[in-house]
Amino acid sequence: MRASVGVCPQFDVLFAELSALEHLRFYAALRGLSGAALEAEVAWLARHLDLGLHASKPAGALSGGNRRKLSVAIALVGSPAVLVLDEPSTGMDPAAKRL
Repeated sequence: MRASVGVCPQFDVLFAELSALEHLRFYAALRGLSGAALEAEVAWLARHLDLGLHASKPAGALSGGNRRKLSVAIALVGSPAVLVLDEPSTGMDPAAKRL
């Protein structure tokens, strides 16, 4: 059941010391991905949620909008069947909201 649900809570639950890529790798591993599949998933999410320029920064150094994008990306890891998103675009710039 847990593998089929993605959650993006209202408040970001991120580790300040981990980078965006490290977060995505961590949660992808928790979802059972490994090797090339894990790296492909991480690259796809970082690219499609426009985290590329900030992917190596610690989460604690990201802007509020980029932290929200990271939280949405984490919820999407593993293509869950059910997504629970609580105000996912709060703090994002207009272009990111449309994305």
